[in-house]
Amino acid sequence: METETKPLIKSDTNPIKTGQKTTHEIVVTMEEPDEIFWAKYQTLWEDSYERSPFQGPTFIQNLIKIAKGKTEGIQFYCQNELLGCAILNNDGHCFRFLSDKKSDYNSFVFNQNLSSVQLEACFKAFFRFVESEKLSILLHKQIEGAIYTQALQQSMAESNAFVREVPYSICPILECESPELMFEKMNRSKNVRYKRNRLLKMKETYLEILEDDKHLEDWCQAYCNHHVERWTDSATPSKYTSAHERKHLINHVKSWIEDGTLVRFAIVQEKQRIALSAGLLCRDTFVGHLQSFDPAYKKHSLGNILINLIGKWLMDRGIRKINFGDGKDEYKFSFATDSLRLTNIYISPPQNLPFRFKAYLDATYRSNANIRRIVSLTKSTLRFRKINQS
Repeated sequence: METETKPLIKSDTNPIKTGQKTTHEIVVTMEEPDEIFWAKYQTLWEDSYERSPFQGPTFIQNLIKIAKGKTEGIQFYCQNELLGCAILNNDGHCFRFLSDKKSDYNSFVFNQNLSSVQLEACFKAFFRFVESEKLSILLHKQIEGAIYTQALQQSMAESNAFVREVPYSICPILECESPELMFEKMNRSKNVRYKRNRLLKMKETYLEILEDDKHLEDWCQAYCNHHVERWTDSATPSKYTSAHERKHLINHVKSWIEDGTLVRFAIVQEKQRIALSAGLLCRDTFVGHLQSFDPAYKKHSLGNILINLIGKWLMDRGIRKINFGDGKDEYKFSFATDSLRLTNIYISPPQNLPFRFKAYLDATYRSNANIRRIVSLTKSTLRFRKINQS
């Protein structure tokens, strides 16, 4: 029998008035997810504004299985109805999005029917809760333009907690008024069309599209093999030399398929997958997440050809926006029309000096190209040594 959720703290005790309509108080809780929660979360996610694949129920539950530390949900209730949620993991230093383990960006999940006033009430309650419980939270890779961004920014400015926002990266995007215009934009390059047509005339060459778990392990094996080959002897060797990482990839892909958010593509030539890509679906947006190709075909521009071929499928599905994911890879900007900022938001009690110092270091690192170069080189060297030793 379902029992009423018991809040840890009532963070907003006054009714919220919206014109002539009065809404009830927002209650914030922080609890470990249980079966009752997951049933509510499934409905919340399906009714959310973006329906982010990085917050999908199956995907998140899969991450919980491999996560270290305690996982809890910041939950926003009104009259026992779950209005919003953020699944966080305690890494020993602070709470951060659990999805950060395998995402291009992270986000809160809110019901798409919430008004701006209700969203503001949720974040006022959130910050009161954080201050009362003396929590330290890193909202890593928050994406610009989320439905709740304005409400979050306003509450950040009004909070008594330590709050610092640090620019992190960008997600290049291609957005058009209609799916047809987007396909036209993707198909504009004469050079790409020429290379595409020349490739498809080769023996037994075609585009493979997989929306279920068919050929899952073979597909993932080809993806990982090409990824390893492509980055061998580079400053950033592939993590897929590890059987452990390959197993994680298969489980992530399975969970996205179960959530109904993933589609896989491959250019197949003589029964061999020579270029592979997987994208995640969130309403009218396609998020490019995985891409790998056989380095023997480097001169063929397989990445651009694959994106071009995917364009027709996207148009037929009514998709008019592509988010190319976190990163400034050159190929993304040959299609992108704009970009969305990603930021890190640090929240803690003012007296948590180590956490505040971490925010300062992050800000210094992000704003100084020389420091980023040195740190990147050091990380790559250590990673390369670890792979060689294993």
